[in-house]
Amino acid sequence: MRQVDSSSLIGGAIMIVAGAGVAIHAGTQLNLGTLQRMGPGLFPAVLGLMLATLGLLTVATAFGQARRAGRPEYGPALAVLGGLGVFALTIDRFGLLVAIPLLVIISSLASRRRRLVPLVVLTAGLCLAAWGIFVLGFNLPVRLLKWDP
Repeated sequence: MRQVDSSSLIGGAIMIVAGAGVAIHAGTQLNLGTLQRMGPGLFPAVLGLMLATLGLLTVATAFGQARRAGRPEYGPALAVLGGLGVFALTIDRFGLLVAIPLLVIISSLASRRRRLVPLVVLTAGLCLAAWGIFVLGFNLPVRLLKWDP
C-alpha cells in the first residue's frame, strides 16, 4: 500500500491555491502586455504559475513517501513570519540599517544552530546588497537610517 506524506500534500496544495490565485488575479485584473512591452500583470502571473507548478510537483512527490513521525513545529514558521512583520513595521520608521538586522535576528530564531559570526556576515551582506540594489541601482527613496518614533 502506498503511503502519503501529509505535510508535503498539504504544503503543495497551499502552493497550488496561492499560485493559481495570484496568476488568476494578475491575468484578469492587470494588463499582461506582451514580452516586448510587459504590463504590470505579467510578472506576478508568471510567478503565480511557477508557484502552482512547484505545488503540483510537491503534491506528486507526496505519494509513495514514508509518513513523517511527530508533530509539526510551528516555531520556525512563526519566527520567519515575525521577522518579516517586524521588518515591515520598522523599514519606514527606522530605515534599512535597523530593519534588516531585526529581520535577520528574529528569523534566526527558527534555527536551533545559531552562530554569531554568520549572522553578522549575513546582516552586513543584506544591508550592503539592499543599499546597492534599491538605493544606488533603482534610485528608490529608501532611507538607510531614520529616526521617526
